[in-house]
Amino acid sequence: MDSPSAVLSLTPFNPTGTTITDAAGRVVYSVTTENGEGGFITHIKDSYGETLATNHWRRTLSDKVSLREQPPISVNDWLQNSMIPFVDDVSFKDSNGKRYKWKGFSTASSAVLLSAEDNYKQSLARFCPPSKDYTTDPPTPLPAQLVLDSRALEIQDTVVLSFLLLEKTRRLREMRKSRAAQSTNIRNQVRFESWDSGFGNYQQNEELDVSFLGTTWQVPWTSMLCLSVKAHWICTIIPLFCPNRRSWPVWPH
Repeated sequence: MDSPSAVLSLTPFNPTGTTITDAAGRVVYSVTTENGEGGFITHIKDSYGETLATNHWRRTLSDKVSLREQPPISVNDWLQNSMIPFVDDVSFKDSNGKRYKWKGFSTASSAVLLSAEDNYKQSLARFCPPSKDYTTDPPTPLPAQLVLDSRALEIQDTVVLSFLLLEKTRRLREMRKSRAAQSTNIRNQVRFESWDSGFGNYQQNEELDVSFLGTTWQVPWTSMLCLSVKAHWICTIIPLFCPNRRSWPVWPH
């Protein structure tokens, strides 16, 4: 990347509600979100108060975005994810049809913007996450920043808009993963507690590690074996004394 021509700071680092300033502290963009009748709507405005983009949130389908006065389009139609598995590249075109690519957006901490003009070799912009300056005492907090070179300045609005939309999408995806993991842990905990209460106490030794299931429970393999044997005999022997054997389930072998 060439020497930076512009450094934009995001305070706070929230893609749906932030103020973006330049190196002199002047407000360049403002981002606000409101809860409208059809759901959440994020407005991205420039320093003159003109709306550059409006992002309409949607729960299941891809969000809609209106760029300036253009009709709404799907965010996925503009910011296109790579079709290659495990590759987090996101490509898009500017108003002149030039193609660009955000690379490394799975964590956002290493996101860089590349251009097709040089075959995606040299970055035009890069993201710097919030950090601290340890040369001062106490350390000084540094805001999240977008660093742009001279080429990125030509499409600065597009760079900022695409970054904000991608960061918002990334955070929502991480939040949903976290909630799904928490829900799985709760279900596993309830299931193991039910097994224990119905078929005796755990022994203190000979434990089976089931941490790969997303839970910290340690279940003795002897208790699980006893459970299997008891269930097998219940479903196999007792029906012999029942006049209606079809009413009993058959334990799978």
